[in-house]
Amino acid sequence: MRFFTSLFLVLVGAAAASPLMERQDDPDCYDICFSGPLPCPSNRVSKEIDGCWTCCLV
Repeated sequence: MRFFTSLFLVLVGAAAASPLMERQDDPDCYDICFSGPLPCPSNRVSKEIDGCWTCCLV
C-alpha cells in the first residue's frame, strides 16, 4: 500500500516540483521529498523537514 501511495505522491507532485532527494529519517513521512508543499492524501499533511517538503501522517 505504501508503494502505491508514494507513487501517487510522485505523480501528483511531479507537476509542481521535482524530487530533491530520498529521506529515511522519519518513518511517518514519505521517503521522497520535494522543493515545495504538495497535495497529500486525507490522512497526511504536507510538512517541511530540513528545507525539504514531504507528506507525513497526521
